[in-house]
Amino acid sequence: MKIHRASSRIDRIGGFTAALVSAAVLLIGTPGTSYSPARTHPPAGFAVLQSQADSAKHAHNRFNINGRAWSGYAALGSGFTSVSANWTAPTVKCNSTIDVTGPWVGLGGVVGNSVEQTGMEISCLSGKPEYRLWFEMYPAPPAYYGNAIRQGDSISAEVVRTNTHYTLTITNNTRHWTKTVNETANGDNASAEAILESPTGAFPNFGKFSFTETTIDGKNLSAYHLTAFDASSNNGYQDHTGPLSGNTFTISYRHE
Repeated sequence: MKIHRASSRIDRIGGFTAALVSAAVLLIGTPGTSYSPARTHPPAGFAVLQSQADSAKHAHNRFNINGRAWSGYAALGSGFTSVSANWTAPTVKCNSTIDVTGPWVGLGGVVGNSVEQTGMEISCLSGKPEYRLWFEMYPAPPAYYGNAIRQGDSISAEVVRTNTHYTLTITNNTRHWTKTVNETANGDNASAEAILESPTGAFPNFGKFSFTETTIDGKNLSAYHLTAFDASSNNGYQDHTGPLSGNTFTISYRHE
């Protein structure tokens, strides 16, 4: 789910993007102001970005591949069937009204244009953090749930595929509600990821954010050869994805 940066496709790899635009979205529950979705992937190919990232890591001795609007981990391959993770809705500090971020899990989006995903959005559009949960079967628009969610809530998210059938489930464990949708799509299923993203390219200050109990096809993340992303802007890297500890990892905020 995400926002257009109307310029080049290299500005994102999948999920939210980077520039505010108005557009209608499909809402489930209470309507509200939202952002327009868009997904792109690097026209030069992922291998080129990986090569650039290797050079950047050598130069900086700490940063991962430049994920533009993305931070987190992705497994690349083919035929992925499931991805899941837990997290706690973080306490954030808004730097400006364009700050938006959101954790999500999904299949696809790194190599191709299809993404089947579900997650959370934290928007500062009103001047204070506002939280909501959503799912999206790109290129269809995102759908937002109107159920209550607050900072500190425990969230579980999962995308499961059987052939062309996808089940997307998100649960607010704190407030005891679950939303599940069943959709059909011809996704590429060439990646599985747990990502923290900023649709506007401007992150609110989230401090440290952790994905826990993260699995791909029922296995811990540590069972895969993964690509790690750090989000960036013209002012440099905005956050940093830390190393895996079994099925857990933490992303640390640096600047908007």
